[in-house]
Amino acid sequence: MSKDFATLPLVPPESNVALRVESFTQDADLSWVVELLTERRDEILGRWIEAASDQPFHRSRSERAVADHIPALFDALGRLLSKFSAPERNAGAPLEDPEVLSAAQEHARVRFEQGFKAPEVATEFRLLRQEIGRALRRYVSDRSPTSDVVGAELLMHDALDGAVFLALTTLSEHEVARREAERALEEERAIAAREREAFYATLGHDLKSPLASATAIAQLLRHQAAKGRLDIAQLGPRLSDIESALRRGAMRVDELMDLARRDATDPTALHREPVDLVGLVANVLDGYRVSNDRHVFAVDPGIDSLVGQWDRDRIERAVDNLVSNAIKFSPHGGRICASISEVRSTEKHEAVLAIADEGVGVPDDEQAAIFTRFRRGSNAANVPGSGVGLWSVRRIIEEHGGTLEVSSRLGEGSTFTVCLPMVAPTH
Repeated sequence: MSKDFATLPLVPPESNVALRVESFTQDADLSWVVELLTERRDEILGRWIEAASDQPFHRSRSERAVADHIPALFDALGRLLSKFSAPERNAGAPLEDPEVLSAAQEHARVRFEQGFKAPEVATEFRLLRQEIGRALRRYVSDRSPTSDVVGAELLMHDALDGAVFLALTTLSEHEVARREAERALEEERAIAAREREAFYATLGHDLKSPLASATAIAQLLRHQAAKGRLDIAQLGPRLSDIESALRRGAMRVDELMDLARRDATDPTALHREPVDLVGLVANVLDGYRVSNDRHVFAVDPGIDSLVGQWDRDRIERAVDNLVSNAIKFSPHGGRICASISEVRSTEKHEAVLAIADEGVGVPDDEQAAIFTRFRRGSNAANVPGSGVGLWSVRRIIEEHGGTLEVSSRLGEGSTFTVCLPMVAPTH
């Protein structure tokens, strides 16, 4: 229940109200009261609008003091009286009459949507009761049975108070829940906005690095050519270095496209072909050697070649991300080692790739979370990154039917292990 409703000058009907209503209405004839109220309907509703318009919460915008569902509520109260218009039918009034409750809830709902507070809505209901009572006292004759007037007024007042209490209680609770949900949604939107900003900033940084490498190599070649010192034997490898750097940039763009593809929930069509994983990993490491002299890149001797049916571009992007991640999280340098092996059994035939670094490591309780989009380790605050890379790697590997795991020790480094089926899984 909201704080506003806590100050509401309404009291829920007591358990003995029904008996009290019955005692006043059991001998009353309410039919003539119904006729009087029906005849004076427009006048009563007009006075209600005047009284409501004069309230502080309406004065600045008097056009808001419209009837809304008040006429429906008035009519529902009249029908309630009609149910008990003959003395032999007066068995007491239901305090939760469905029509009265529905009309009260609809009026309260509209007012809540317009920004009214619960005490203000309660005032509008009380003004309706006031104008009904005023009409009864104004237009009945001195000879009218007191039990008829008192019974009708008591019946309507109790029914209205019960409906108002239930309507405002329900809507106040719903309003609190709605506001809490809106606050939570705004917080989620703010977090998402910050995550997007971080991602785009990191994307710019990641794109700048391979482009800078390609530009530096191209400038060196142009300088050598201008001086007449261009070594034709070195031209091919240099051009390969430029191509490798540009491919890394293209991979970052592909990563962005993955992220944008219907919130990254659609599966991506794989273009499988024979791919030598050993050669692919070696090429990725060679691409980083050109512009990085702080790390030692190595491939553990094991097998010379391991060919599987994979999507070359996407597997290369996954490997590149793992190597890039190893570089970023070992800022003081060290050895980055790739090892490749083949696992055969009656149940599976897989390639296993492990990328190990000597970096900062990942806290034990965060190792599962780092594969979630936009999530990073708590010790990565000073390391540029968006929290998209590992999520992208896992997505690619799982699309191939494989798995990605990490083992890590703080301050000692991490090893990311990829298991890839050699052929496409059958479904």
